[in-house]
Order: sequence, then structure tokens, then C-alpha cells
Amino acid sequence: MSATPPNKSPVSSRLRRGGRRYVTWLTLSLMSFVGLMVLIVYEARWVYPEIQAYFSQTGSLTGQQLATRARGYVQRAQEKLLMASSPVELGEARLSLDLAYGLFDVHIYRQYYACTASSLALIDELAELIDAQQIDPFDAAHALFIPVECLTRIEMDQLDRRGMAINDFSSSTRRHNQVLIYSSLLIFVLGLLFWAMHERQLRRTHRYR
Repeated sequence: MSATPPNKSPVSSRLRRGGRRYVTWLTLSLMSFVGLMVLIVYEARWVYPEIQAYFSQTGSLTGQQLATRARGYVQRAQEKLLMASSPVELGEARLSLDLAYGLFDVHIYRQYYACTASSLALIDELAELIDAQQIDPFDAAHALFIPVECLTRIEMDQLDRRGMAINDFSSSTRRHNQVLIYSSLLIFVLGLLFWAMHERQLRRTHRYR
């Protein structure tokens, strides 16, 4: 004759159910706070790459200052040519043109500005004529106004693009910060709610013991 299993007491059943709820509420509260930490870490990792993307000095029309420096060297060459009275001063003007050409000869400028190729060709031609002494220094200085105008146009366009990039970045950052604040607040409130439920269930479980 098989033995009849003893009936489970209501108290022990309630304790087991309370223990399961205890683990559930505790897990949910911990997951909420972990989610908050993940959101904060994501924010920290998001800001730096975005700033780099908007203000990087490489491969970006908004970040490069090469046109400004190239224009400075072209204008310095003009000054040397206008005051040239010796081969030394012509050599200094020639060096300034080489430096300007190196800073101006950028792929992104060739790609976006039609005046770049013709201006570079003019600088190269003038440099050869200066070396061969086949051009009057005053005429060479006057011809350099064409690349100066092109470089000035590039600078102005860079300023416009930089302003647009800053506005876009500010708007994007503002929206992202709002999402971060509301998400963090929601996760924090849920975590507190789950923790309060866990504490209430814990006190209820202690009363049954």
C-alpha cells in the first residue's frame, strides 16, 4: 500500500511564491540600474566620435585651414615680387609660391571648387617663368590675384559650411540630450519602483515566517 504524500501547507506555498517574487523584483531592479549605466556609457562613447566627425581636420571641408595658409603664402609672394630688386628676393617669392602650391593642391579642393585646377596651373606656370626670368615681377604679382580670389572663395565657403555643421551638431546634441535625460529618468523611476516592490515583498515574506 503506497504512502500518501503529505499535503503542502499554505504557509510554505506562500513562502515559495514570495521567494520567487523576491528574486523577480530584485532582478528587475538590478536590470533597470544596469540599463541606466549602459545608457550613460553609450552617451560617453557617442559624444567624442560625433565631435571628431564634425571638427576633424582630415578630409573635411569644415575643418581644413589649408586655404587660409595658402592664401597667406600667395600674398607674401606678391609682396616679394612687388619689392623684388635682387635674385634673393625673387627666390623668396618662388619659395612662397611652392609652399602655397603644396597647401592648395588638395584633392578635396580640386573636387569641390572648379577654380582650383586653373589656379594651381597658373601658380605652376608663374613659378617656371620666374625661374627663367621671362616675366616682369610686377606682372607676376598681378597675375597672382586669380589664385588669391579662388582661395578667398574657398575660405568663405568653408565658413558657411562650418556654421552649418555647428548648427547641425548643436541641434543633434540637444535632441540627444533630451532623449538621454528622459530615458535616464524613466529607467531610474522604474528601478526605484521595482526596488520598492522588492522591499514590500521581502517584508511580506518575513511576516509569513
